Amino acid sequence: MVNAVDRVIAAKATDTQQIAAYGNLQAYVDKVGGITEQGINADDLLAQAAKLIRENSVEVTLNPEPVATAKEIFEIMESGGTPQEQVELLKKSVLAV
Repeated sequence: MVNAVDRVIAAKATDTQQIAAYGNLQAYVDKVGGITEQGINADDLLAQAAKLIRENSVEVTLNPEPVATAKEIFEIMESGGTPQEQVELLKKSVLAV
């Protein structure tokens, strides 16, 4: 979960905002029943982290790994990035086949 938050929270976020983001994502995961098929799928953590961070008025940055799968790109784009962020994401990513 720490990785999910770290991948989407803006670099200029304060330590307090980052710690709050970790706590919010942990609380969400606990609420839905953990990282399982019954709770949240591990593949969906990135999008959920971005959503929770935005809901708390903290900026997100869409920084995928250097090589991202189409599914990862879709999840990041689905998390509410602006069109400009989405274009930047696509420029920086290489689709893994």
